[in-house]
Amino acid sequence: MYLVSDEQIEFILNNIKQRGVEMEDLQNNLLDHICCILEQELTEEQNFEIAYEKVIKQFFNHALWEIEEETILLLKYKNYYKMKRFLYILLFVSIGYNIFVLSKLSYDSYKQRQQVNEWESLGKITLEEGFADFIEKVKTDHPEKLTKEYYCVNFIGDPMSDEESEWSAYRHDTAQERKAKLYRLQEYNSMDSVAGIYNKNIVHFFAFRGSGKNIDKHIQEHTPLLKNITLIKDQRKLLSGLCNEAKTDIGFVSQLVVIDKKGKLVYRCKYLTNQHIFLSKFLKTLTTDVK
Repeated sequence: MYLVSDEQIEFILNNIKQRGVEMEDLQNNLLDHICCILEQELTEEQNFEIAYEKVIKQFFNHALWEIEEETILLLKYKNYYKMKRFLYILLFVSIGYNIFVLSKLSYDSYKQRQQVNEWESLGKITLEEGFADFIEKVKTDHPEKLTKEYYCVNFIGDPMSDEESEWSAYRHDTAQERKAKLYRLQEYNSMDSVAGIYNKNIVHFFAFRGSGKNIDKHIQEHTPLLKNITLIKDQRKLLSGLCNEAKTDIGFVSQLVVIDKKGKLVYRCKYLTNQHIFLSKFLKTLTTDVK
């Protein structure tokens, strides 16, 4: 096999430069290719310059510098297609994000409209309708509780969800949080004690206005602690009926009531604290009347 000498290599490289190829990488690539072809095809008897001219013409149609223009064009197109693909990806991501934002806004708007419609609907609920809804829900979840003459319903505040509790003032105050939980348990125990004493002809409930995972969790955690009181949820209609009858807002209505089995309100506690004391007095009277 013919070996190209250092002098011939230098000649080829200079000739490539003279023919208008300025890119160094392209010069070296052409040099390698030409040397490989010459070493495979050239013999000792052949003239190097004649063989070189024959080989170099294989790389262009009119002039060698054309190959450099083609290379630059290909590089530009390569970058162009990369940029074009990136822009397409960016466009699809942007479209997807806009669809997500619009969908969320539409959903939030729908939920707000739904909430407004619900508020308007609840604003027209009568105590009779609210009580009928209460009976249906109790019949579904606790049918055994419908055998007595009276229902004591104590509306307690709906527990916060995990997201809401993150913003709670007590969230980062462990001592205050423990104090609040202890106070709530004391109230639960006090009402449970009253319910244990006065349960001959009355069923006792702790009622939540709403429903959801946070309320389900609260019911699951506190049900074992209450022996005489049943925890129920989704009682917004009954509470609205009580508020509408009293012509007052939910935030200012007394949260403790006693209703007979016909749906007639027989007692409404006027106090928000120490309710077990005032309830005991009424239930004692009620028990005496029953006897």
